[in-house]
Amino acid sequence: MDYILYTIDGCSKCHMVRKYLLQENIPFLEINILKNPSAAIELKKKINEVITPVLISDDRVIVGSDILLMKGEIQ
Repeated sequence: MDYILYTIDGCSKCHMVRKYLLQENIPFLEINILKNPSAAIELKKKINEVITPVLISDDRVIVGSDILLMKGEIQ
């Protein structure tokens, strides 16, 4: 499954989620919405707000600390 992780610089939750995904060898594409402003617009269209971290797959959107609560369910 392909995941997109939306992040911003200096976000401790983003850092924790990135670290978890890397430790679990879960492949993801990270998009920093501060470095890619069009990604913020895309994120707003997908979830009706601009917040990080957000993990998106084809059929799932997981926001914030909920990503870490999904341990074992993200593959």
